[in-house]
Amino acid sequence: MAKTIALIASLDTKKKETLYAASVIQKQGFSTYIIDISTKNLVDGADITPVEILKRYGIEWEDFDPLGIDVMSKAAAFVLPQLYAEGKFDVVISIGGGQNAKMAAMAIKTLPFAVPKIVASSLACGSRTMEQYVGDKDIFVM
Repeated sequence: MAKTIALIASLDTKKKETLYAASVIQKQGFSTYIIDISTKNLVDGADITPVEILKRYGIEWEDFDPLGIDVMSKAAAFVLPQLYAEGKFDVVISIGGGQNAKMAAMAIKTLPFAVPKIVASSLACGSRTMEQYVGDKDIFVM
């Protein structure tokens, strides 16, 4: 049975990139599961939306502050291990810049050791340190 690769991203800013990555992954014979951690606008295309993530965390979208990046980070960190335990995915890849990488990495850190975890971010180069995203976890950064 083919593995399922979760893509975690803010579709309100990275939808095109996420759907492109999903198409490439699917052409290789894998399934994809798109996790949208958008904080400003709701868009279509996700298997689990920000509304559903926040609801599982106990917050309604209508009560969510669009600048609540910290809240979405905590909600995603709460929900991601549940999705993994439910068998929704086998591997997780985050796609985004600095803010998405920070939110996604907080969630990815909650997954068990040896679950393949990748943070693909434009911040993986330059003088910024990735320790804030990776810490002591088994996360591959590119």
